[in-house]
Amino acid sequence: MGDIDRARQNKADRDRDMQAEKERERQAQQRAAESGREMDDANRRAAAAQQAAEAAEAAEKRALEALQNAQREKERQQNIADQARREAQAAQDRHNQIIGDIPRTVEKARGACQRS
Repeated sequence: MGDIDRARQNKADRDRDMQAEKERERQAQQRAAESGREMDDANRRAAAAQQAAEAAEAAEKRALEALQNAQREKERQQNIADQARREAQAAQDRHNQIIGDIPRTVEKARGACQRS
């Protein structure tokens, strides 16, 4: 009967070892699955961060273009204002010349009247 008991004990030990090995394998598979989910999450976060970076870069580019357009428009408006000032000064100069010529014209007219 000793051999039968030993055989039963050995079988029970092997069964327990097999169950323990199956449990370790199940836990390893579970950890691998969790690791895979974590990797998927990390990949999704990385993709979202990449998209956000691309969106920020595009927004920065649009802002820079808008700034450059605004600067060009400011320069254009400045040129228009400068031209208007030059034209106003030229008109003022012509006006002053005409006003300055009035006394000479009056004197010439008086002289012509007196000679007549």
